[in-house]
Amino acid sequence: MPSSSAAQKVLVIALEEPELFMNTQAHLIRALKDREALIFVDNEASALQHLSSALQEPTKSPFSAVMVADAAIVTEFPAVRAAITEFATNAGGRVLLGALFPSFVAPPNFDAYMRTSWNLPWRFGDYYRTDFHLNPLGKNLCLVPGMPNSYSMKAVSLSGVSDEASVIYRPTKDSVVQSLVFAPEKVDSLQAAIAFGRVGRGWLGWVGDVNGEEETTKVILAMAGLID
Repeated sequence: MPSSSAAQKVLVIALEEPELFMNTQAHLIRALKDREALIFVDNEASALQHLSSALQEPTKSPFSAVMVADAAIVTEFPAVRAAITEFATNAGGRVLLGALFPSFVAPPNFDAYMRTSWNLPWRFGDYYRTDFHLNPLGKNLCLVPGMPNSYSMKAVSLSGVSDEASVIYRPTKDSVVQSLVFAPEKVDSLQAAIAFGRVGRGWLGWVGDVNGEEETTKVILAMAGLID
């Protein structure tokens, strides 16, 4: 489990849909504001200014985590994209992909982003609602106190998360699709709805929840180092 940094703030970057982020992630925003931990940017210049400052003097950075709240950087803003990767791999920070990101990113673009920016085999997986369970072997995060044991979530899961310690939430072999339209089919219990793994000196997190469940807020706070 990663240790916390002294700089307990999160830089949230939303370059494509900042208003939608604010309107749909009220529970997360409130939790960050309650901790005085939110730094929010919605344009390229501000994002680069904050990231460049953190990369120049990592020990003096006012934030220890970056949340990429939409998918704009995957195909646009290459300077921001590169700085975010460097923040984790070289500066030892935490990067979280979540909020609107899983809803807006195209699967082929996500897969290419994982290959070219992170050198990871993580790939865009299935999309459904089911009960996801905390993986007791997901030691990168599962030991944080108060993590939900399980909860229902509509999420984009990832395949290719081969390191068991990085799989934080996934279905069990008994989990089925929860839907008013589709039959309750069994789901792939090997895919991860929430993942958190080492990348160079830092960490990369995936939060596949597309609806901003309240339980997910606790997981994001743990990923960001605000709970330990």
